Parts: sequence; C-alpha cells; structure tokens
Amino acid sequence: MYASGITYTGVSSNSFGFGSLTEESGIQLDNLGLTTGIKNRLLWFFVQQFGAKGDGVTDDTAAIQAAFTAAGASGKPGAVVYFSAGPYLVSGTINTPVGLPVWVYGCGDNTTTVIEMTTDNICLNLHGNGSKVTDIAFTYA
Repeated sequence: MYASGITYTGVSSNSFGFGSLTEESGIQLDNLGLTTGIKNRLLWFFVQQFGAKGDGVTDDTAAIQAAFTAAGASGKPGAVVYFSAGPYLVSGTINTPVGLPVWVYGCGDNTTTVIEMTTDNICLNLHGNGSKVTDIAFTYA
C-alpha cells in the first residue's frame, strides 16, 4: 500500500499493522519497512483503530461512526476513512462530517470490503461536497 506523505515504519513488507494517529503524519503504519519524511496533507483514520472488527458478527456501527467523527474533528477536508478487507455489520446510519469532504476507501476491489446493513435504513450519509466512496460494496444482511 502506498499513500503519499504518510510515515511508514517497520521491518517487514509482508505484514501489515496499525499504528497510532499522529498530528504531523496523519497515521503511522507499522511493519511496512518504509519511511518517508514528507508531512501528510491528508489524515487517515482506520476504522479498526476505533474498534471496528470487520468480522461479520460484531456490530461495527459505533466504531465506524467514531472514525468519521474523528475525521470531522480534524477540521481538514479530504480526511480518509479506511476499511480493511472484511464484512462490517452496521445497524444504523453512519453520518460523515457536515461541510467537510471525506474520502472513504475499502481494501482493493469492491468484493473484499463489505458493509452489511442489518436494518432497512440509510447506511452512509455523506455530508461534504467532494466526498467519495471507493472499493466498498454495500449489502443488506
């Protein structure tokens, strides 16, 4: 995985772990074996850092909403909320920050990251002009 301006640290390129959010680099990814010295212009928020499991069993609604809330609190347009591969159960509407574009990315093609709605309502409510969703499939469980 490559994202311009993000700090990567670690010793192995064949494992992937999550670090902590930092003010300067947005997010630090461990175990990629690569470091860049450029400040990140975008902030990355991994839903797993906020407690999402993506196991198809756990209700991930609150954790996913927490990631979007943190993206909004950053105050920076174009924050990225990232979902690794897996099925994420959502039981209510997820609201993106009002007035800020947020980019929502899944892992790879749209068959590896799936958001499964467990109720019949709006799943993802995009509020920022310029927001986009990429590589995520939405289904009704």
